[in-house]
Amino acid sequence: MIHQRFQRMSWTSGSVCNCNRLGSYGLTCDAESKQCSCKPGVGGLRCDRCEPGYWGLHKATEGNSGCSSCNCNQVGSVRDDCEQMTGRCVCKQGITGMKCDMCPAGTVLGSEGCMDGMFLILL
Repeated sequence: MIHQRFQRMSWTSGSVCNCNRLGSYGLTCDAESKQCSCKPGVGGLRCDRCEPGYWGLHKATEGNSGCSSCNCNQVGSVRDDCEQMTGRCVCKQGITGMKCDMCPAGTVLGSEGCMDGMFLILL
């Protein structure tokens, strides 16, 4: 009986929905949708994961507010999202770096990937 009364009271003013402390602005959620109020770049009903293209929910303990943008190089990366714990992007073959923006010595990143630096000078 007491448990049922507590549940009714909590649903009227905002429901206690186990919102993630790192990813949400509070511990209550919308009574109808059950959606917690998420910080920037954070998603899920409980604000417990980063949205695609974002990473680092765990870094909120270090002062970050929400998840950080992956910022993968559009030319050098396979896709827009990155590894959730490190922010490392998935690079195309021959391209390196956390954000897929580095090429081997003597080459530069162009619109078609890593290209011979001399070839670009001739263009």
